[in-house]
Amino acid sequence: MFIQSVVTTMAVVLAPPTNQATITQAEPTIEECQIHLIRDLPVPASDAGVLMSLNVRPGVAVEKGMTLATIDDREAQALLKVKNLEYQVAAQKAASDVSVRHAQAASMVAYQAYQMYKIISDTDKKAISKIEFLKFKYEYEKSRLSIEQAEEDAKAASLTAQSKKAEVDAAEVAVQRRKLIAPFNGVV
Repeated sequence: MFIQSVVTTMAVVLAPPTNQATITQAEPTIEECQIHLIRDLPVPASDAGVLMSLNVRPGVAVEKGMTLATIDDREAQALLKVKNLEYQVAAQKAASDVSVRHAQAASMVAYQAYQMYKIISDTDKKAISKIEFLKFKYEYEKSRLSIEQAEEDAKAASLTAQSKKAEVDAAEVAVQRRKLIAPFNGVV
């Protein structure tokens, strides 16, 4: 069953003044009254879909913000779960500093190797070829740059986590769009 709108209606009872002498302790009765609509407001669904639940019946009083009905939101709920998991993975990557610490440790080892070969090269110019010495120097420079790369990757991971959080927020909106909410207090 497709839903196009749920109508909430508010009414006020207007009656002519009564004679004070006729008022008794019994339940009051108003004769010859007119009922006028204050507001007849359709509450359309934000998205088309199959009506899954209808939480109100005609004549029931509703409060502003109350969920009147729900459209099939299984796909939106599943997408919300996926986005939440993607956000958790991205947040975990952003919080991890393992790659930075690994790059720092590798750089320290490469620096020590470079310093040892430099000392050997300075002591005996023929002990190590110039090419081999340059390879150690290159490995040290490469390891220093890997620290910078790991730090840049950590910044990117943080931005990715923020992006994934925004996707979670958007998925939550998609779930909420499948709920018909009373825009004000009234009677259905």
